[in-house]
Amino acid sequence: MVPYFFSTQYDSTLEYVGHPLHWDRVITRGDPDAPGFTAFWLDGETPVAAMTLDNWGAAEHLRALVAAARPTDTGRLGDPGVPLPALPRAAA
Repeated sequence: MVPYFFSTQYDSTLEYVGHPLHWDRVITRGDPDAPGFTAFWLDGETPVAAMTLDNWGAAEHLRALVAAARPTDTGRLGDPGVPLPALPRAAA
């Protein structure tokens, strides 16, 4: 199970999945000043945590991505034009 929490402050909601003990970089998707912004913490090429702001419904996909624990194309990860469901997921 991948840890998850959310917090709503005023008009914004932050959702976070994962609990990494180690990461070596963070990749962002979207504009940090705009709704729908997402950040991914990576260990090498593998997402170990993710956080999104004002993007309800994304947490399910982020949780699957972190649970997959597989290397991911970081170009696609940071590209807001690539739908989250198109990124690697844990096997069903």
